[in-house]
Amino acid sequence: GVIGPRTVALFVGSSKADRIGKVKVALEELRWMPSDLGSPRVFINQPAFTSSYIDNGEEKLKTRVVIGRVTNQTAFFYNQIKQVDFHPYWGVPQSIIVNEMLPRLRSDPGYLDR
Repeated sequence: GVIGPRTVALFVGSSKADRIGKVKVALEELRWMPSDLGSPRVFINQPAFTSSYIDNGEEKLKTRVVIGRVTNQTAFFYNQIKQVDFHPYWGVPQSIIVNEMLPRLRSDPGYLDR
């Protein structure tokens, strides 16, 4: 990754102990990642909201993806891809309807019209 103004902004205002704790957590998460991610592979960059297809170290395809919020984000996982569906049918999951859409409709009845 690249450390830029947004990364620095996350650390501003934190105590030195908090910053050290965040670095320790990040290093521990990195330690548990596989040392060889394989090739070809699909890599999801959550902070950038992108997905990349990488073959022999070269990015062949990059696309935008939906990640979610901090409260319901996708955790790291490592597995083989068995099937790829282009333009799959996707309905709104019940949990998103109940937890996200209904509260927004209550406060903004024209939400779905837009």
